[in-house]
Amino acid sequence: MEYTDAQILQHLGSNSEKDYTLALKALYKTHFGSIQYLINKNGGTEDDAKDIFQDGIVVLFNQVRQGKLELSCSIKTYLYSICRNQWLTKLRKNKRIVQMDDKLEFIPIKDTVYENILESEQSQVISGLLDKMGEECRSILKLFYFYRFGMTDIQDRLGLASEQVAKNKKMKCMKRLKNMVLTSNAYKAELRQ
Repeated sequence: MEYTDAQILQHLGSNSEKDYTLALKALYKTHFGSIQYLINKNGGTEDDAKDIFQDGIVVLFNQVRQGKLELSCSIKTYLYSICRNQWLTKLRKNKRIVQMDDKLEFIPIKDTVYENILESEQSQVISGLLDKMGEECRSILKLFYFYRFGMTDIQDRLGLASEQVAKNKKMKCMKRLKNMVLTSNAYKAELRQ
């Protein structure tokens, strides 16, 4: 039997072990394959996929139980987004950089304005502008905002003279990107939609 998102959420929030087990089985059956594909395609193993998926289920379960979950998308998209972010976090902790190869839609679950812009509908426009900035600015901004590297790590990775030089370059690059965004016709058109 296939369950709707509403039924799965209801079963997850239920005090009945039977309902909860049905919800878990439905989630695994329906969504584990896409998470496994994501993790495998982006440098992980099957065990990594199982761990990340389990962690994603725990987050979803806790939010349902605490009454904090207000979905504006499907469970599939939400769970995928949680797992994607957890995998990126794990890669960052291991200081590995992987360009995520996404085949499914995801929603940005981020806490900075820059990351929300990068992963919103305007992301293609922003990415195009980043490409026009040159390798050094693009690298600095991605390492700092997307991969959350500290200035010392950025200095080391890019072979810059000091942490202060890295900070100054990041500020100049961000200022330049903001100006490019504000003057971009493509970005303005995207905002009007």
